Amino acid sequence: MAETTVKKETLKVGVGVVMMFVAPDNRVMVFSGGEENSKKTGEMVMGLSSGVYRSVLGFELPGGVVERGESKTEAIKREVREEVGYGIDELINENRLKMGDQVRLLQKRNGEPDKFDVEVYQARISWEEVEELLEKLPEGKEALFLSKREIENGSLDHLRERDRMILKNSATILG
Repeated sequence: MAETTVKKETLKVGVGVVMMFVAPDNRVMVFSGGEENSKKTGEMVMGLSSGVYRSVLGFELPGGVVERGESKTEAIKREVREEVGYGIDELINENRLKMGDQVRLLQKRNGEPDKFDVEVYQARISWEEVEELLEKLPEGKEALFLSKREIENGSLDHLRERDRMILKNSATILG
């Protein structure tokens, strides 16, 4: 009888950050994916719900991976600026950027599994700030507002799987 050797693989754990902008009426803003995201196909995310292979077209929360040598605050500032063209320095300076949930996700990218600890930041913003954010969106980007009811009912097919899980997990902050 032949011996079978099982190689135990350890997955690297990356750190990610995601931003939730909460409007005065307690709806969360999500943004259309840009050209840079249309190349991220075949992403599979498993965690709070079962994963599916899908393109990252549609809508998402701004966020991404913390780069080497970068703090989480620097990463969330960079990601929000890159993805929606909005600076969050004022939110940070006024101590309105709050740390929300931390979610562990298992993502399979390019055939390789990776674990990510995603820290969810949230900021309640005024209607004036909503308007400013919408004005600064890069050309071709759009925003949607999702209510707690929409999130709890699972009406999230147009969202990236990562963000479906994060929103379902964070729905309690919406009152």
